Amino acid sequence: MIRYTTRTKFHQIKYLKMLSKNSKMLPKNSKMFPQIIYYSSSYNDSVGNLLTIGIEYLGLNLNDYIEQNKPLDNREMKLLFYNIIKIYYKLREKNIVHWDVSKNNILVKSSQKVYLCDFEHSFNFDKNLDTENFPTVWPKSCVTKDYLSPELMAWYRLSSDMRYLNYDPFKSEVFSLGLIFLSIGKISIEGLNKFGEHYDIIHIKALLTISYNYIVKDSLKVISYKMLANELQNLIDERINLCPYDFLKSILRKMLEVDMVKRSTINDIYHLAKCHVGNFA
Repeated sequence: MIRYTTRTKFHQIKYLKMLSKNSKMLPKNSKMFPQIIYYSSSYNDSVGNLLTIGIEYLGLNLNDYIEQNKPLDNREMKLLFYNIIKIYYKLREKNIVHWDVSKNNILVKSSQKVYLCDFEHSFNFDKNLDTENFPTVWPKSCVTKDYLSPELMAWYRLSSDMRYLNYDPFKSEVFSLGLIFLSIGKISIEGLNKFGEHYDIIHIKALLTISYNYIVKDSLKVISYKMLANELQNLIDERINLCPYDFLKSILRKMLEVDMVKRSTINDIYHLAKCHVGNFA
C-alpha cells in the first residue's frame, strides 16, 4: 500500500512521502493525479524515501478566491462546483481518501482551473463498500473539524473511548464537500455535523462501532436513532433552503444526508454536476 503525503507550502515546495519501499517517482503531469500534483523538479532523499517536489503557482485557496470574485454568477458557480467535484471523483477512481476536506486545501485559479493540495493524511482505501455493512476504519488523526461528516464528528467527540468506526470514508467526504458549498453562500454551517446532546448514549456509538443494521433494524433502537438523525437533518435542510444558488439546493440535499446509507456517492454527485455544465457524456 502507498500512503500519499504532502506538507504544503503554498507556491513553493510540496513534500510527497512514499511509504512503499519500491515506490517510483510520478511522471510529470501524471494522469494518476489530474488537477492534483504537478511539479517542475524533484530529488530523492534516501532517508525515509522522501521526494522534494517543486510545484507551479496554483492560485488562491477557495475561500480567498470566493472573496475576491464575489458574487459568482450561476454559470461560474456551476463550473466551480463541477471542477471541484471532478477532483474527488478522480480520487475515488483511484481509491484515495483525501481525509482533510477544507477550503484551504482547494486552490483556484479560475472556475475551470481548480487544484487540490495537502495530502499529509491521505490514504489508499480499496475495501469493499457494502451498502449497509461498512468497513472498519481506524482514524489516526483528526483534521479540519468544521467540515467533518456527522459520523466523523461523533468519532472525534468520543475518541477517548471510540478508537475505530464503521463507515464509508468516500461518502463522508461527500458530506464535507456539501458543507463547503453551503458555506460558500455565506450560510452558517455551525452545528450541521453534530448529533444532539445525547448522541453518545442513544445508539450513535453502537451504529458506528457495531453495525448500521444493529441499530436501524431494531424496532426500538431505530426510534432513538431516527429522532437524532431527523433533528440534525431538519436543521441542515433549513440552511440549504437559504442557499442563493437554486441549482445547488437539490444536490446539497443529497450530499448533506445525515443517514450514511441514503447519502449519495461522489459518483452520483459528479454525474449531476456534469449535467449542470452541459456535459451529458
